Amino acid sequence: MNRIIIIGNGFDLSHDLKTSYGDFALHHIKLAYHKLVDKNSSGSKLFSLQRGDSFYDHEEVKDIDTYRSMVKNGSIIVLKPNQTGNNVNNRLFSDSLDFLIDQRWVDFEISFYQSLTEVLDKPNLYIKNGRLNRDGLSYVAERNRQLEEIKVELEKYIVTQVINKTEVVQFDSYMNLFYERLFHHSTDPKYPQQTCFLNFNYTNTLERYTSKVYVQEAKIETKKIDVINIHGTAGDVNNPINFGYGAELDGRFKELRNLHENSILKFVKSYDYHLNSDYQKLLKYLKTDYEVYIFGHSCGQSDGTILHQLLDNPRCKRIKIFPFKSSENFRTITQEISGHFEDWKEMYHKITPFTETDLCPQYSDRHLIKTLFPNVN
Repeated sequence: MNRIIIIGNGFDLSHDLKTSYGDFALHHIKLAYHKLVDKNSSGSKLFSLQRGDSFYDHEEVKDIDTYRSMVKNGSIIVLKPNQTGNNVNNRLFSDSLDFLIDQRWVDFEISFYQSLTEVLDKPNLYIKNGRLNRDGLSYVAERNRQLEEIKVELEKYIVTQVINKTEVVQFDSYMNLFYERLFHHSTDPKYPQQTCFLNFNYTNTLERYTSKVYVQEAKIETKKIDVINIHGTAGDVNNPINFGYGAELDGRFKELRNLHENSILKFVKSYDYHLNSDYQKLLKYLKTDYEVYIFGHSCGQSDGTILHQLLDNPRCKRIKIFPFKSSENFRTITQEISGHFEDWKEMYHKITPFTETDLCPQYSDRHLIKTLFPNVN
């Protein structure tokens, strides 16, 4: 049996990397705020702020709570895209600051998808004779423009503020979990013969655990390991980031597709899976018996297409969740996984029980962590 290891954003967060939606949003909040203090500052390309009556030059936006407090007390004013003096016009981002600031990337991606379904909710405004009318085409084009802007800024943020600025600490506990029994070249059929890392992140964090130098140092056969960066890597022109939604199994997606307008499908993730051979490599694994390990992925609906193929598959024999800190997170992920199964009974047969020993290692516990290979640069 083979093993497929799903790697999500929680994996990066466990290494103390600032890759959450809130981290990205806070970065742009600070850029916009610095523009108020220093007019020569470049500001944010996604939204703008204005000085309020109680604005104080020496105040600093340290975190999201500080930002919210400053907005509430009138120190700063968030300019909406249609306000006078605002030359930044990304409503998708500015609206998200009102309700998604503490949420996950999956929530942002779903909110974008739901914004597209608005054309279905207002057919008199956006649809004529079963097709998008001029206003409908304009609405979709504007939404696509805004998401493209966010995609560009996200990639820039990941490269400049995460990859280039952060030294990743390698956890031996992750190595032990990833390569269980491979250390000993076990031929026992209940242990994996091949391990495939299905990486959903845009960072290069996983390389600390999969690059040949580390794997060989651990005396693991490199031919037993595959890495699939299914959504690309920030800064890699040969495998650019794939940002959008994967809601093909949602009932309303068929309604969108039946509008016969390709622009409304521009950011469907699965349409980019065939731009390289990675997806085909994954399909080969799906034709074998395999187990799934989940580290740091919410298993939310924005990756629904690929997760359905992976989890609700007779070849998938076991699903093991490594939650963040608690059984509550385990339960949340289980609820999300249920949405990818047509028959819930199949899910219950596959998911292994929660144990407190199977938690994602965390940077906050780094005093308990030793680097596995201290002599490898």
